[in-house]
Amino acid sequence: MPFRHIESQRLYQRVAEQIVAIIRKGELAVGDRLPPERDLSVKLGVSRPTVREAMIALELAGFVDVRTGAGTYVVSSGPTNYSVVRALADAGPGPLELIEARLMIEPQVAACASRSIAPVQVKRLRALVDAMAVAATSDERRQCDRDFHVLIAQATGNGVIAATVDELWSNMFTPIFERLGQMTGLVSKIEAETHEQHEAVLAAIADGDPRSAEAAMRAHLENVKKVLSGAAHQSEPLRSPEAIA
Repeated sequence: MPFRHIESQRLYQRVAEQIVAIIRKGELAVGDRLPPERDLSVKLGVSRPTVREAMIALELAGFVDVRTGAGTYVVSSGPTNYSVVRALADAGPGPLELIEARLMIEPQVAACASRSIAPVQVKRLRALVDAMAVAATSDERRQCDRDFHVLIAQATGNGVIAATVDELWSNMFTPIFERLGQMTGLVSKIEAETHEQHEAVLAAIADGDPRSAEAAMRAHLENVKKVLSGAAHQSEPLRSPEAIA
């Protein structure tokens, strides 16, 4: 008996498939503007940020053109046998799911690190925070940022935790995260705030204060989530994927 490949879909992929289905039914033609994000979120039964992720994924796959301040327009319906899932396979995990995962893990990691970090690791964290402040490019700054968070995880002495945090960060360099970051102005909006937040995380860890380290890391990641969610428009409760219609 031949086995069939089982595909695991992310929520934004399922939303994207629904939107392509609407286009292919002729309800939207090439050149048409899609309904506003708010309307689509109600019709599809998902949060507005999830709709935003779906739109970005569709843009990366060549189905739509997302024009900042002007809306989203259909540019192609693709061949009828074109798999949307395959087209979106390399887009990466949903950015907001990724930040939620980091919120579940990294505050506790920071608390644990504050109990076991070595003086030499504190010095390395200090050097990374200073390097972020003077980085010449966004790529340099982001690499320092990644190294900062991974080093905190390494300070726990748990290799699995360190590898997990590093893997979470690797997904922050995927096409869908990059595009959402551009659209929301993630770097430009929170650069100064991020520096202050990193300083707070470093100070708490260096002081050996688990409670403050956890709170500082949580505040930092909540701020990132707020920007990616569109500031004033926080996620509404999600329905299950089966509720999308």
